[in-house]
Amino acid sequence: MKAVFALAGAIIGLNLGFRTDILSIVLSSVISLILLSITIRKKMVLYGAVPLAFGAALSFAYNYIPISYDGVDSFSGIIVRDSSSYFVLLTLRGKFYVPVKDHSYELFDLVRVNGFAKPYFHANYESQFDFGEYLRLKGVTYEISSKSIEMILGNPIRMKSYGASMTGFLDENARPLFRSLLFNQKDYSSAILSGADAVGASYIVSSSGIFYMGILGFFHRQFKFRLNDKPADLAEIAVGTLILPFGITKVGILRAYLCLWARFINKHILKERFEPHEVLSAVGIGMLAISPFLASDSGFLLGFGVSFTLYYAKPILARFGKIEKKILALFLIRLIVFPISVSDSGYRPLSFYYGLILTPLSWIAVILGYPCVIFHFGGGMLNGYASFYKMMVDAFAKNSPSLPLPIIGTGFYFVYYIVFLLCLFFVEIGARPLKNGLILGCIGVYATSLIPVQYLFTSQVSFINVGQGDSILIRDRSTVVMIDTGGIMNMDMATETLIPFLRKQRIYHVDCLIVSHGDYDHIGAKDSLMANFKVNRFVEDASEFPLKIGGLTFENYNVYQGSDENENSLVLRTEVLGKSWLFTGDAGKEVEQKIVRDFPDLDVDMLKVGHHGSSTSSTEEFLKLITPEMAIISCGRANKYKHPNDDVLARLEKLNIPYRRTDLEGTITYFG
Repeated sequence: MKAVFALAGAIIGLNLGFRTDILSIVLSSVISLILLSITIRKKMVLYGAVPLAFGAALSFAYNYIPISYDGVDSFSGIIVRDSSSYFVLLTLRGKFYVPVKDHSYELFDLVRVNGFAKPYFHANYESQFDFGEYLRLKGVTYEISSKSIEMILGNPIRMKSYGASMTGFLDENARPLFRSLLFNQKDYSSAILSGADAVGASYIVSSSGIFYMGILGFFHRQFKFRLNDKPADLAEIAVGTLILPFGITKVGILRAYLCLWARFINKHILKERFEPHEVLSAVGIGMLAISPFLASDSGFLLGFGVSFTLYYAKPILARFGKIEKKILALFLIRLIVFPISVSDSGYRPLSFYYGLILTPLSWIAVILGYPCVIFHFGGGMLNGYASFYKMMVDAFAKNSPSLPLPIIGTGFYFVYYIVFLLCLFFVEIGARPLKNGLILGCIGVYATSLIPVQYLFTSQVSFINVGQGDSILIRDRSTVVMIDTGGIMNMDMATETLIPFLRKQRIYHVDCLIVSHGDYDHIGAKDSLMANFKVNRFVEDASEFPLKIGGLTFENYNVYQGSDENENSLVLRTEVLGKSWLFTGDAGKEVEQKIVRDFPDLDVDMLKVGHHGSSTSSTEEFLKLITPEMAIISCGRANKYKHPNDDVLARLEKLNIPYRRTDLEGTITYFG
């Protein structure tokens, strides 16, 4: 056993830092040591910790070895993750993201991708899901631009095809519901899944370890009535093996399946040598050894977190009756998942109760669904049940208020779970006053953090990452001004980006919204922002300048009449943070030339580069006049206009003007 733990520590350590950062290494190390320390008897933690630390040091050093795929034009490997628009290829050279739309490849297919590899980047917006970070936490930092893909050896179990064919006889409501619950194939464009997501219960309408363990528990009870102990356990493993392919991509299901084998080995081979929590710990170590990037996977963390919590809470749960025990267990689970329930869009307090209702409905759907889709009968029954399920979800979606609770940060999660464990400890030892005091104290601290105390002392200027567009926040203590809102056609930039950002900044109103001109990428989110957020004043007319808002004064230097929107774009100057700022909107060369002629004394410290760095702006004469110490370019990553223009960047470099870009850095904030 010592050798096993030493090997596990070494494997985890050697893989911890593989193309990732120090935070992931620390996180993986801490989780590994916790799992190892659970088996602290016989000092096994020491046998695993030493090689783990040595391996982590080696892998961290490996991060500084540059990787190059120059000259490599073919990559062979196994598909380890797939979606409708991409798959992840595991090769001897590492993992690669391969974008390919509407493909027929499946998990565990052995394929050859012909093309070239390049560092992966993804265009994302402020407060939006960062797919690039998601891939990085899976160990994927490169993508393959494929010219062709060849199948070497296909996985004979075609779950994607099976899911489509087995549910093909169902209607448009039932098909996405049962494909998600039974095959883990989610279509969030469907009414049921999008409705469940809106009420914060999408995890209930999805294949998961909870449903998997429930099915196994049902069969286990049946086998116990008819078979002896060991044959019953073997039969349960057989059932688990049969339904494993339906959800093998889910970490929770894989964890449940491995726990089946671990418990069987401990019970029938090792003769109960280890306690249940030690068995669970060994499974966690094994999963981390296979894929150390699971240390940053929410499914892995929550799955083991819930399992260990319920195990150690047994003395507390034992004090209650059967029904009360189940309700309390569900409440504990809800407390564990609470932090990740607080998203950028807020917290939905009713989602817990909706989840209590939808969970048994999902159970029934799973129990009915597997035999019906496998043996192709009962379509009418499943269609009717899906209609009832949709009716419930729709009713919940219409009554799902959201509390605008801003996210504090990763430190909040750490403190929250420490407090949670301390409260369980205080309850177990009967120290209720300590528990109540701790809870009230934490609520008080969190409530205090929501008060924008920084308004009294600080100011900021933020160039919000709205992709190919402009949106600038200027706050001088309690005075808040926004210039432009950004805007794209396929999303509500206000509710999905701007408002979540404002909430994170503890900003609850905008004194004045100024739009530089009427292009959609500057004004597109205006109506939604004003409808969903408190905006006291709206300004778009050049005649309203100079404009005084609180302690801020804005002057407009484009006093000329142009023939198009860009030529009429406001060019605004203000002073904040002890510096002068110039926001040029999309003003072009003609406007710049007139400003150079008519305002020869204009000088600024900070420049928002005109027209997203287009060649139509930022003339050398204009830059020489204003002599900024820093230039900020607001543009979208890999935008079709190829902004910023190379000539503009060369001009800035020639004049020794450093610049920053939202497409590379995301939101850029100056704070003081």
